[in-house]
Amino acid sequence: QVFAVEREDDAFAWLRRNCAALPGVTAVQADATRVGLPGTPLAELAGRVAAVACNPPYIPADCVPRDPEVAEHDPVAALYGGADGLDVVRGVLRPAAALLRRGGVLAIEHGDAQGVAAGPLGVPATVVAAAEFHEVQDVEDLTGRPRVTLARRR
Repeated sequence: QVFAVEREDDAFAWLRRNCAALPGVTAVQADATRVGLPGTPLAELAGRVAAVACNPPYIPADCVPRDPEVAEHDPVAALYGGADGLDVVRGVLRPAAALLRRGGVLAIEHGDAQGVAAGPLGVPATVVAAAEFHEVQDVEDLTGRPRVTLARRR
């Protein structure tokens, strides 16, 4: 069973249409930085989820996306994640920890400059600082760039 979460109204309409064609996938309109916490959507799943995957907005506020199809077509809310690009990444950690069962996996997509090489300002260091996670590592995409951080729930 899969729950796909989207906050923005326009994007949620597309998500709902896409999920309707996929058995076992449910679209949920909610804020990923709050979902799963007490009193929010999916709170009943706390401590029972095997995996949380997140593709948050992660571009720093003063940057321009390098891919033209992204820069020219993606909505601003899907791109920019605050001054360093990690506002939503930091915000997702608490709800992800609440949802995941012990040993569950968190996967967060990020920019290639936000991986291990970014040091204490990068996504892996941010996840490690959350303390609920361990076995934190970057995974490279097909071009060899570190684009996803994986972590396991303690």
